[in-house]
Amino acid sequence: MWQGNGIIYLIFLLEGKKNVNRGDTVNHEEYIELGLNGNAPLKIVMRGNIVENQGNKIGVVSVVFATIDKALARERINALIKANQKQDDYYMVYSVPLDIDLTQLEHFPSIAITKDDLS
Repeated sequence: MWQGNGIIYLIFLLEGKKNVNRGDTVNHEEYIELGLNGNAPLKIVMRGNIVENQGNKIGVVSVVFATIDKALARERINALIKANQKQDDYYMVYSVPLDIDLTQLEHFPSIAITKDDLS
């Protein structure tokens, strides 16, 4: 599991596994590459963040960009990460198959926000 900016945790199919090529833990950049290089045609960029609403913290997960152009997805996620370096927003890209109920997959695009993140 990867910790993003100390508040948001990504749940990913390869969670807890080692990078087979190097034997070390997969980092955020490698997760992004896995998402960009997935076989599914649709690339979606997701954002996880914490917002305040009437004194309460709320975890929000949003799809902020979708494309079938891998280069455009790479350009957009890099721009979002660069523009938000000092904020607690967390971005990830996924390759998503078309015309399928994503809840039927072993893993589908998600970002988990824990109870501790909201305290």
